Amino acid sequence: MGAQRNVVDIDDGLRLVGTAHVSSVSVELVRQQIAEWRPDLVAVELCESRKAALLEPDGLDNEDLLKILNEGRSHMILLQSALAAEQRRMGIASGEKPGAELLAAIEAADEAGVPVELIDRDVVITLRRAWSKMGFREKFRVLDALLWQEDDEEEASIEELLEDSDMLSNLMEEAREVAPAAGSVLIDERDAFLAGRIQQIRGRGKVLAVIGAGHLEGVQDQLSEPAMESASRLKELSEEPGKSIWPKVLMIAIPLFLLGAVAWMGYTGKMDALKQTAAAWLVVNASLTGLGVLLARGHPLSILVGSVASPITSLNPTLAAGWFAGYTQLKVVAPTGRDAQEFLALDSASLFWRNKVGKVLLVTMLGNIGSSIGTWIVSFRHSKPACMWLEKAHLPKGPVRPHRGRTMVNYGFVIDNRKCIGCHACTVACKSEHDVPIGVNRTHVKYIEKGTYPDVTREFSVHRCNHCEDSPCTTICPTTALFTREDGIVDFDDDRCIGCKSCMQACPYDALYIDPNKGTAAKCNYCAHRIEHSYEPSCVVVCPVEAIISGDLDDPNSSISGYLNEHETIVRKPESGAKPNVFYVETSEDSLDPHPDRALR
Repeated sequence: MGAQRNVVDIDDGLRLVGTAHVSSVSVELVRQQIAEWRPDLVAVELCESRKAALLEPDGLDNEDLLKILNEGRSHMILLQSALAAEQRRMGIASGEKPGAELLAAIEAADEAGVPVELIDRDVVITLRRAWSKMGFREKFRVLDALLWQEDDEEEASIEELLEDSDMLSNLMEEAREVAPAAGSVLIDERDAFLAGRIQQIRGRGKVLAVIGAGHLEGVQDQLSEPAMESASRLKELSEEPGKSIWPKVLMIAIPLFLLGAVAWMGYTGKMDALKQTAAAWLVVNASLTGLGVLLARGHPLSILVGSVASPITSLNPTLAAGWFAGYTQLKVVAPTGRDAQEFLALDSASLFWRNKVGKVLLVTMLGNIGSSIGTWIVSFRHSKPACMWLEKAHLPKGPVRPHRGRTMVNYGFVIDNRKCIGCHACTVACKSEHDVPIGVNRTHVKYIEKGTYPDVTREFSVHRCNHCEDSPCTTICPTTALFTREDGIVDFDDDRCIGCKSCMQACPYDALYIDPNKGTAAKCNYCAHRIEHSYEPSCVVVCPVEAIISGDLDDPNSSISGYLNEHETIVRKPESGAKPNVFYVETSEDSLDPHPDRALR
């Protein structure tokens, strides 16, 4: 009785047979209808992909998974796994495989010499269209509902299933419940597509359409629409979702940007900083990526490939080192379709280590995590004091200037206090050149009042970083934000600075301050950006009395060397052992280190 309710005559030339995909009763019903009704054409709710899967049920099991992925058939593995899970949940133990009645329709038609027409939309297109409509959370909920949730309800009988729906439709309905955005694709679009295909072939005599019982009502409703309208939608319903252009744009734009950045650093003379960062990037990324793949128990070749790829792929967000390690694992220890279906059951966490597909995913995941941690450490190390030990272990110090006597540039200053008039031109020029915030200075002039009224004199002294040969600030800096260049300039990288103020404590000359806008240390850097283009520091250029002399201390023919040879000079706090490279002509100890009660800035 129930089976007969699933046979619907639309008219004398069209009969619909609703089936359950795991029912022996449905198989007999299909054979009976073909034998008794004698159709001129049998239309079957199958596409070429599902027909191939039904004819060779073990075809995917022994096939190389990489081949399946390359041919775009990964959705078939997902579908078969979901159908198997649905069959287990419903407690169906029929001797028939899902879709057996559809094969029976084809076989019975062949035996009777009746042509067969496949009328379903390609299942891969259906799944792709549905997938594109879902957000990330919906996708996860769908996979959870179809593959991993257990059903506590009582087992359904074959007869009840036959009267109500077929298993594939049940599966689609479950997906619609957790992902409404994809519901129209999974159910409504397929009803419309089946009806449109039936309308296309109705002129070829008596048509027996064998479809899932769950589609009977929807297809009947669609067949009530004008035939031309139903058939005209087939092209639209067969279109695959378009692919986003942004991944390709990023693939091209990011490498171009990085190459441009490297070229700019080379043009501006910052290759030393680039070399340091590149060395850290290589060591940290490669080490942590290799460690991640090792923890996943990946093949040695996967560890090697992941480590080599990591420093390169970390520069491009559209690539990942774990992908390369996972692909290598996929090639070296190739899983099959059966491995994929077993893994999708996810009945044990150990699958990630003992299943070949799980191993590939774990290698990919842990490789990516290791690479991401490496990228975070190198890129954002200045923001976390906890990473200081890594800085010490992996990040090289800035380039260190050679000792005196080597034929290298060694910059320094001479301040002639006989000439200085305390005009603050050097202070203003420095603030303008470096955009120094209000309230702090890199260069400043100290005033000292000496004597007793009316016999009073005023002395001026220009103070700034002394660019010491043995600079204590570079030694104590935990992140190498302060470093000595090859030309003797003590420079700083505020991207590395963590604002710990260690350098301020170590400096004997009170030459450093905390930038109120950035929260990082700052000081005079000898206008290094000007020096690299053969210009003098801004303070030297603006001094109206030429009281500030700069140049190469190691060049006997330089003006500063001549000045030092002709005049007696002193330095600030020689007892510190820092070996400062700022020399003063005719000044007093009070001027260099004035008592706070007598000091004016």
